[in-house]
Amino acid sequence: MTVTDPDGTTTTTYPDGTVVVTKPDGEVITTGPDGTETTEEVDGTVIVAQPDGTTTVTEPDGTETVTTPDGTSTETQPDGSVVVTEPDGTSTETQPDGTVVVTEPDGTSTETQPDGTEIVTTPDGTKTETHPGGTVIVTQPSGTTTETRPDGTTIVTEPDGTVTTTDPEGNVTVERQADLVAYSASVVAASPAVRRSTPTVDALVLVTPSNVYRNGYAVMQSLTVITAQRRL
Repeated sequence: MTVTDPDGTTTTTYPDGTVVVTKPDGEVITTGPDGTETTEEVDGTVIVAQPDGTTTVTEPDGTETVTTPDGTSTETQPDGSVVVTEPDGTSTETQPDGTVVVTEPDGTSTETQPDGTEIVTTPDGTKTETHPGGTVIVTQPSGTTTETRPDGTTIVTEPDGTVTTTDPEGNVTVERQADLVAYSASVVAASPAVRRSTPTVDALVLVTPSNVYRNGYAVMQSLTVITAQRRL
């Protein structure tokens, strides 16, 4: 039996109790004998609501989202990625390559890669990478990184290029990039011997300085000059 409303909506009831409602805009709602309701929207989205409260939404691009009565939702994307969101807001994304990313309600995320590398990022932007071999690299929001190796060696790199290395015995080596550049520039400007010793030099291509401090004392100063020779 089919009934048509004044607005054009039609309702068809079948002998088994199935009811199909077709709206003027093309949306179709089918309710089965067991109470399952399937809504087919105009854009191709299909929503299935089970009697127990579980809903499944399938979008035109193939994305499927299942939401259970307790509020847990599982989204499966066309590329195979699966995102499970718990009622408390915690989400777990499993990517096709096996990478798993867990995001907590406070914004903290933990990424576990297939090789076992774990990357934890906190809301303030601090990132901690733990590698399978035991090396741990912490990157601060300021850009400072601290690498701790299994043998106890620590390497701290500042945004300005300064690198401080502490070995397991407690020896400290500091490389100050700003000091190195100033040193190399002063040598090139003040030493005519550099120019006289390279009479066939056509152009100064690169100056690479090295000024290393160990335990607070300068132990080495050297200058490497790479030049371009004139063609004969």
